[in-house]
Amino acid sequence: MSRTQRGWDFDLPNFDGMYFLSASDMFVASGGGTGTITRVASGEWSLRISTTTATQVVGPLSTILLRFGQQDDLQQQFGSARAGGAQGLPVGWPNTFSTSSVSAGSAVSIPVLSSVNFAVGQAILVDTVGSGVQEYTYITAIADGTHVTATLANAHTTPFPIAANVFTTPAGVTGTPPYTGVTEFTPVTSFRPKGVLIKQITPRYAINTANAATNTIGITQTIYNNGAAPTVSTILTNAANGLATTTTAQPYVTPIPIPVANQAFTTARNVDVLVEWDITNGTSGTVDLFGIEIVCSFNYD
Repeated sequence: MSRTQRGWDFDLPNFDGMYFLSASDMFVASGGGTGTITRVASGEWSLRISTTTATQVVGPLSTILLRFGQQDDLQQQFGSARAGGAQGLPVGWPNTFSTSSVSAGSAVSIPVLSSVNFAVGQAILVDTVGSGVQEYTYITAIADGTHVTATLANAHTTPFPIAANVFTTPAGVTGTPPYTGVTEFTPVTSFRPKGVLIKQITPRYAINTANAATNTIGITQTIYNNGAAPTVSTILTNAANGLATTTTAQPYVTPIPIPVANQAFTTARNVDVLVEWDITNGTSGTVDLFGIEIVCSFNYD
């Protein structure tokens, strides 16, 4: 292959990704229960829950490499009316957030945290893919440091991001050649999946001596917004989800699928994805939490 300064963009993600939270990656929230990293046997360590108080255990997935998406670098446009290429600008810059909801219309004044570094005539991407109303438009005026003007095809609920030079229109044909006729020149209309999509978790744990009173687990995604309340969504509802509560001589390994409707690539900025594991012991005994396997699809190409 000849040398190139460009990256290769792949449409389809790899489906066999695995990520592991070990006992030492999880921690007990303050104000409820206690947990201690415990050597159960050689090569076997747990976060041991040893009180009858309801105990909240958190496993952050913050160290997983996520992507918010970037604009395709098109070497040819095939007559497309949309501008492409990086134009020598940093990907995803400049960017800001709305401070008020807006309605569809022409010459819409969009209140933003800051209009600094934006320019009249600049192409911008408004809102997120997950909103269902993401759109691509152009700035027609900048009234002041906290407003930009653009024509909007959709209404948008604050807070929504506004960014320039970002991942906008996928290019090329998806699938294995040969391609037929004009399909070679037809761009893909859905965005390329990038980053990580969680499909299943598998907690590993042992319930010792006495049955546990409760054993539930869930996953949330929290997006932090400047000057506004965080936006929390559920990836897996915190519930029993098949987890056991009876004592066992050997560890449980319990696969829990993520509902298909909740499976999506995490593309938001300033986001935390957290696993919360809640346990209440019985009258005596302990619970050993050995870790959690995270099964995911991933696309970093």
